[in-house]
Amino acid sequence: MTVVKVSLGERSYSILIGERLLAALGEHCKKLGLDRRCAVITDARVAPKFGKAAIRALRGAGIAAEMITI
Repeated sequence: MTVVKVSLGERSYSILIGERLLAALGEHCKKLGLDRRCAVITDARVAPKFGKAAIRALRGAGIAAEMITI
């Protein structure tokens, strides 16, 4: 896994790049304290490939998740 750090002062965050990360999305969000509800914002090309897996991972971690396709 590769970690890219985006330095924005108090708004800094990391981007994780690697294989099989999508299944762990919900657990990563919980570790960050993002464990209540969220929206997955995607487009018509990405949604069919990854949308259901993202929602499944989030809901599996107990996060209320909805997908918004634009």
